[in-house]
Amino acid sequence: MALESTDPVSAAQLRKASGHWLRHSFATRALQNGVPINVVQKAMGHASVSTTGRYLTAQAEHMDQELERFAAQSC
Repeated sequence: MALESTDPVSAAQLRKASGHWLRHSFATRALQNGVPINVVQKAMGHASVSTTGRYLTAQAEHMDQELERFAAQSC
């Protein structure tokens, strides 16, 4: 494994990956990159857009973390 020799921490995380984690990552990244929520909803097979909306919460939390990091670097 090439990743194991260059980045053992990431390799260990990848070994723990599950189907659920991959789905979560897909939805979060798609929304972060501007894919409309109704498109992600259909791709995920969610009956309700409110289910897909949960991934927007994760995106908002990430945005808050990034803004805090930026603010700390700017001071």
